[in-house]
Amino acid sequence: MFQTQETEERIDRLEQLALLMEDKIGDDIAMDVVGSVNVGMSEVSSDIDMILYLRCDSGCAEGFAGCERYRQTEAMIREILGDRFKAEILDCVDLNRVEKSIREKNYECEATQRFVAYRSLCRPIHYRVIAPIEDLLNADMAYRKELEGSIRSYFRIFSTTSEHVHSFSKYEARLGAVGIKLPESIRGKIQRYLQGGEKEPMPDAVP
Repeated sequence: MFQTQETEERIDRLEQLALLMEDKIGDDIAMDVVGSVNVGMSEVSSDIDMILYLRCDSGCAEGFAGCERYRQTEAMIREILGDRFKAEILDCVDLNRVEKSIREKNYECEATQRFVAYRSLCRPIHYRVIAPIEDLLNADMAYRKELEGSIRSYFRIFSTTSEHVHSFSKYEARLGAVGIKLPESIRGKIQRYLQGGEKEPMPDAVP
């Protein structure tokens, strides 16, 4: 209801970017946005923080930053976005590896663990690329829930870091600036959760 115009502009531009890149390189590309774009509170100065999804056969043994496929895609993203929006790619997930892991019921695959985590929390761009993988994941909910359980402790640790708490204060201030005040009961619940005082289940999805 309270999504900013700056957020809408960034979402629109990312959707255009995904289609342009698909035409240029002929491969599927998708993103999950995190941070201020994900929660709809972007301002003029806000970066675009994203998770990149590609199909890659290199294996990326040295991490995605050392992958030539990733470097080419990153350069193209920055070229298309230009100076209007600053993008930060926080992670890159190889959908080929995730798909293989799901079919093999591999509980130890870090790429799949990250995929499950991002899909639980983030807002997708060009979702039709991600959808078949998520459908495959959802075909075995026991497997998905087991993965969610294995990474829930990471969210507990993440949610109590000072930077995460600072981010909540920042978003609350932004809401206040446009005249929106969180009900004290909701604010208290969020604060208790951030401080590790409540055992909330990890959400299946955040719109």
